[in-house]
Amino acid sequence: MTTLKFYKKASTYLCGKDKKLAKIIKQHELSPLELHEDYFRELTESIIGQQLSVKAADTILKRFYALITEPLNPKKVIAIKDDKIRAAGISWSKISGYAGLEGGLLKCFSYSALADLTYFHSETWA
Repeated sequence: MTTLKFYKKASTYLCGKDKKLAKIIKQHELSPLELHEDYFRELTESIIGQQLSVKAADTILKRFYALITEPLNPKKVIAIKDDKIRAAGISWSKISGYAGLEGGLLKCFSYSALADLTYFHSETWA
């Protein structure tokens, strides 16, 4: 796990903005945050894993990833027929929501732009 540079400064900022939140933050030790590099994969795993046990989510993710050649990206997922994704154990509602995510990502900006999100790596919190 990587601790983001801005973590302590962000906590100080939040404490200054909200007294109730400040009390909670001060009662708990700061935990390191995991820095993700593949945002689409993280979204995928979050959607598939919602409301499932860890074991069930891992099993379904393995089946889902078996349908795709790496690297994972929206175009590859869109190319898979919904019936195959459903057969991997993903519900129709998740398939529908995930399809909206994929389509939105492709319409709004290129997939490579996800890797270029610099807000959390900027000097804003340094």
